[in-house]
Amino acid sequence: MGYYADTIGLVHWKGDAVDSTGIIYKDLLSVGDNHIRLEYVIGDCVYPVDTMLTVFPPLEVEYSVTDNSCYNTQDGQFIIDFSNVELASLMINGTLYDSMYITGLPGGDYHFVATDINGCTFEDDFMINTPPDPDLDIYGEDFVKFNTSYQYYIEPDIDIAYKRWIKYGRMDTVVLCENCDTVTIVPEDDFILCVEVQYDSVCTKVECLEVRMDRESKIYAPNIFTPNSDGINDVFNITSSNGLPVNVKTLKIFNRWGDLVYRADNFIVGATVKSGWDGRYNGELATTGVYVYYVEIVEENGDITKFYGDVTLIR
Repeated sequence: MGYYADTIGLVHWKGDAVDSTGIIYKDLLSVGDNHIRLEYVIGDCVYPVDTMLTVFPPLEVEYSVTDNSCYNTQDGQFIIDFSNVELASLMINGTLYDSMYITGLPGGDYHFVATDINGCTFEDDFMINTPPDPDLDIYGEDFVKFNTSYQYYIEPDIDIAYKRWIKYGRMDTVVLCENCDTVTIVPEDDFILCVEVQYDSVCTKVECLEVRMDRESKIYAPNIFTPNSDGINDVFNITSSNGLPVNVKTLKIFNRWGDLVYRADNFIVGATVKSGWDGRYNGELATTGVYVYYVEIVEENGDITKFYGDVTLIR
């Protein structure tokens, strides 16, 4: 605010919050209209100039903050109550918004500046909190053998309202069970095991475990068997180390004189299992002693792998 005249004379000020030198003191101003008078004297004449200085009330903003509901959501809210104030702009962390209802805020620290239609400002800091990521691990073997039973379970640090186990295989997806504490799987191939849980009414989390099949198959044969009909180790046959099917072209067993006492051809170890040698030769009980076995395996690429060993028959 300023005044000027082309005639120089004696000038002094009067009015609210103004001293005789014309300095306006903020502490002396009051909300509303403040009267200010300028008087200047030329000769014997006093010329008054009256004006009003309007002081607006300080801007006070009421607001509310809503934290994120879950560890993996961005649904934090910042809401200004503008029922008793008319705002012209809102800036949060340097970004200008055209609404007083801000949603989708991630967790973190914020600073906002609100400006009303009179140019008055109000600023403050607030925080959007995010719940911690719950601890959810699947316990169980991640390197398994074919056709062997395995159990899997979880020990969460949250109260679970609902859970569902899902197995994702190469050819299919299977919902194993709902609200089970443990699941049992007999694997036939690689798979991914996932558990979906719900907690705190609205929050969900999915944890998965990648399980791989042991494909380093080896052929084993017992070095002793006892065909005495006691139900224990009564039959000689070869097995695969990981339970995966192995294509056997031939299995032959010879006595110490080189006579062929048993033969089985074209069978699958781990799938169509042959009964094996029951310790008989030409329908009679074979004698106790050491026998030699010979095996030919058909590899996946068609190659033939041959190996042999000995087994002791004990009555």
